[in-house]
Amino acid sequence: MGLRPGGRETVNKGMMMILLLFAVIFPAIVPAPAAFPVFIIVFGLAVGVFAISLLEDHEDRKFLFRIFIYCYLARIIVALLLHIVSIGSIDHPGFFIDDGWGYSENGATIAGGLKRGIPLQETIVKSSGMFVYKQWSVSGTISYYDYLNGIVYLFTGKSPLSMLFLNCMFGALTVLFIYFIAKAVFDRRAARLSAILCAFWPSLFLWSTQNLKEPLTIFLVVACIWSIVFFLKRANPVYLLITALALFALAKFRFIIALLVMAALFAHLLFFLYRVIRRQPSLLLVVVPAALLSLFFLGSGSHKILGLLTNEGVSLSNLLNTVDYSRSARAYANLAVLPGYKITSVWSLMVYFPVGLLVVLLAPFPWQLFSLSQIIAAPEMFAWYIMLPFLFKGIWYAFKNKADYLFSIFAYVAANVMMLSVLEGNIGTMFRHRSLMLIFVLIFIAVGITNSRKGEGSVPVR
Repeated sequence: MGLRPGGRETVNKGMMMILLLFAVIFPAIVPAPAAFPVFIIVFGLAVGVFAISLLEDHEDRKFLFRIFIYCYLARIIVALLLHIVSIGSIDHPGFFIDDGWGYSENGATIAGGLKRGIPLQETIVKSSGMFVYKQWSVSGTISYYDYLNGIVYLFTGKSPLSMLFLNCMFGALTVLFIYFIAKAVFDRRAARLSAILCAFWPSLFLWSTQNLKEPLTIFLVVACIWSIVFFLKRANPVYLLITALALFALAKFRFIIALLVMAALFAHLLFFLYRVIRRQPSLLLVVVPAALLSLFFLGSGSHKILGLLTNEGVSLSNLLNTVDYSRSARAYANLAVLPGYKITSVWSLMVYFPVGLLVVLLAPFPWQLFSLSQIIAAPEMFAWYIMLPFLFKGIWYAFKNKADYLFSIFAYVAANVMMLSVLEGNIGTMFRHRSLMLIFVLIFIAVGITNSRKGEGSVPVR
């Protein structure tokens, strides 16, 4: 799979041109609040068709064209239906999941300020190194995702459907990148099953129909990993540029996730060094001096890092207090995880970790059906339990045979599991945040299933 040196299929090229032409003309003749949701649908279709048309293999293009259209339009329909059903809500009209309403309201306030000439930076105040949020925030906090809502509403007017359909687009485009990754590393069968699972896995599908940060975050993480995998395949520096851009955007919307991705990429680099040195121990004579020289030239930078490590503000005690606060703040209502438990020492953290790990891997449990959203999650969890053996088999195969390409994914997933295990005190929020790694886990499930169907033989790379 790769970029074709020249030419496109006539049908795909013609369809893309028609979609782009419609996307340009339609907003000019229809009022913005009504035009932009349609514009976003058409724009997403055009981007998807263009990406698919770059593939060399006809079978890949044929499959991806169908799966992209189906999963994209299915998301649009569900997002529209859930929006219509939720319009009658007293507290959060038009939003099936409440958090989306807060982002939308803050975005409308930001857009209103921009129209009156109020600069973005004046909507928050920075005091003593911390952001202090003004009272206009209906959620009590402000993030870059609120500003994304505001910038979109600046052009569209207050148009919740525009944000919903944008996330539908990100969700559908993510499926393409998952296919590209799986096909590049494994084979067509694993790639197709990976794409199908990611396109229609219930929770991933639901989040991408709502005004939430998850769809955009997942898209940026997957784009970053895709660019690294393809760089390892083709050594084209353009892929590194894409990685940098994706990380930059990710850091704006979800800084902690950007840190996890960067840590995973660094772990991948260390893995390569380990593999190279293991094969050629003499390279230690180059690697060790290079590392020492790097530390020397960092100069004051290295001293700052050492200073941070010894700073009282990041002491072990304060770190444990932060973990306990983060976990306890979410440990409420029916889905709380050990709400009275306190993490005050390394030992109490170690005792809690297996419980948190069990929750991350297996929750929500079948008996925890306290709301409509939890009832919806039950079939997904039954499917998840059935697929767990395939997950472990797929991870084992991938790590044994494809770690050179996928080590950053292993490191990213492992870091997410550990973080969720200790920081999430509520199964509901954990269930949503787990989607940030679930998108990659489904690839391993697909590999485990396709390997099982083939027996113990290896998956050929095409």
